[in-house]
Amino acid sequence: MKNNKGFTRIELIVVIAILAILAVVAVPIYKNYIKDYLLSEGKALMSSIQTAEKIYYAEFGVFYEISEPVDYDETLNIDARKNDIFKKFSVKVSNDISPKTYEITVIGEKNLKEIVLNINGVESSDIMEVSTK
Repeated sequence: MKNNKGFTRIELIVVIAILAILAVVAVPIYKNYIKDYLLSEGKALMSSIQTAEKIYYAEFGVFYEISEPVDYDETLNIDARKNDIFKKFSVKVSNDISPKTYEITVIGEKNLKEIVLNINGVESSDIMEVSTK
């Protein structure tokens, strides 16, 4: 009588098929999780800048402009130097027209790819739209 130890080919094929099915399901979920993580840091930075802009507007009647991307701004008290991905930001404003508007841009880098998020705001509205480039 032969003593067979180990798995048969059929058992191995079934296990490999199950693992392949799990991988097909898990990879897209993991990618969405990573994307949400990346965007959450950028959205948090934009929200901080937006709040600081509203405070500055309430005090001075105009929005504060940061024309070149920076990692720290003393006037708005925004510091992005400790962020993992989004380390630069800028704010373009239009204080000459009515309603006054601003556009916040945050710039991040992950795996040598640049990630840019934009938000547009108006003096009379809290509605914001986030777009990625």
